[in-house]
Amino acid sequence: MVYVDENQLLEFLRQARDSFELGDYETAYRSAQSALNLDETNSFANRVIKKSAKQIRRIRKRELKKREKALRPLWKSAAYEKLLKEYEALNKFYPNYPPLLLKIAKLKNLNKKQKEQTSTEYKKDIKSKIKSLHKEGKYMEAISGIEQIRPYFEGESWPEKLNQKIKHDYVVTQLRLRKELLENRQYEELYRFLTKLYKIFPEPRIKRHMNRAENLIWENRKYENRVFIEDSLDLINSLYADGKYEESMQVCEELFEITGRSNFKARTFYARSHGANEKEMSKMIKSMMLEKNDALQKAYKKNPEEFVKI
Repeated sequence: MVYVDENQLLEFLRQARDSFELGDYETAYRSAQSALNLDETNSFANRVIKKSAKQIRRIRKRELKKREKALRPLWKSAAYEKLLKEYEALNKFYPNYPPLLLKIAKLKNLNKKQKEQTSTEYKKDIKSKIKSLHKEGKYMEAISGIEQIRPYFEGESWPEKLNQKIKHDYVVTQLRLRKELLENRQYEELYRFLTKLYKIFPEPRIKRHMNRAENLIWENRKYENRVFIEDSLDLINSLYADGKYEESMQVCEELFEITGRSNFKARTFYARSHGANEKEMSKMIKSMMLEKNDALQKAYKKNPEEFVKI
């Protein structure tokens, strides 16, 4: 018969219970395991071990999820070598955790393939393909290709230099194609195009073209306003000369909406048209009153008695 130190067993069980209640599942697990070493059939120690192991797995899973979330940028940039080191470091904290072991195996395979891809022959081939796209004028495809292979050439300067060259040629080509907009004075459409181009390639040169287009828009609007004002004044003068005073006043009011009441000629014509219109209205009213008076007098002469009855 094996002798069991009852006091020590009870102490281990008490520690296991208290630690579990406090949420210290690692300590609870170890204490319960120590109790089982003394008494293999102890049901309480077995229960604590099962419950503690379940909680430990849950906590590890949650903590691992947080750490993996922080590694997402490395996954996106395909930095498999760095990821492998990070997961191997995690494995030290969570030894032999199956999901971790699977990720490590997957990363080893991906890292191996990536290193094969970054061999000298692969680099030469991919560089040649991008240059070919550049020569064919497929600028956006070439730029997209550089962005995709950039992680494989970390530390090398040629992808960035080639990228800048392709962007430069693309911008120059686009500006040449849009030269007709400038020649046709379609400044607003040119400005919209340059704004879209600047969002893709925020370069100082494009910004300068945008500023120039914006200035041309304002200059063109000033010119159009000046032409409109001159045409409007000619029309007002013509309407006034033809005695169309109300129409002359209406054109003046439309001109005031653009210039305010600052235009002296428009104010003068408006005042003259208004005065002339008032005189015409007075003459018209006077003429109508005289005609009505004549009609009444004629009616009275024909039938004075009937007229009085009315």
